[in-house]
Amino acid sequence: MRKHNVSYNGSEMHIQNKNGSDYSSLKYYDIITIITDTPYVTILAKGYEKKIYINYSLSKIIEELPSVFFLCNQSTIINLYYLRLYEEKYSQYTLHLKNGQNFKVSRRRRNAFKDRLLHLKSNCSLDCEQKSLCNKICLAKEKTAQ
Repeated sequence: MRKHNVSYNGSEMHIQNKNGSDYSSLKYYDIITIITDTPYVTILAKGYEKKIYINYSLSKIIEELPSVFFLCNQSTIINLYYLRLYEEKYSQYTLHLKNGQNFKVSRRRRNAFKDRLLHLKSNCSLDCEQKSLCNKICLAKEKTAQ
């Protein structure tokens, strides 16, 4: 099993094999979802035909990502830029992404989701064309409720 180094620089995530042979660089705003797919973490990114598989911990990844990323359940991180709509039914939230994927928000994460969405709506335009360059709040790591 290949091990990976994941590092963060400005508005990018850098992924490299431990042996240094492969190297990928992803812009934050291109990442749509990050999902656990044991024993790997799968990254779905805009502009990439295939999913990117890395051997890395989801909990370590979410610690370093900006506040536009949300851990909606135990196995899924989504980029809120790609949120098309969310619906509440029987106090259950379902997130619908622009690419057609749907994810449920766990009960423990519902309040955090509401808070994060309010924070981003008041401090950052989720429809921003420049995304990572807007008012830098998008890229600032939120200190509360991760």
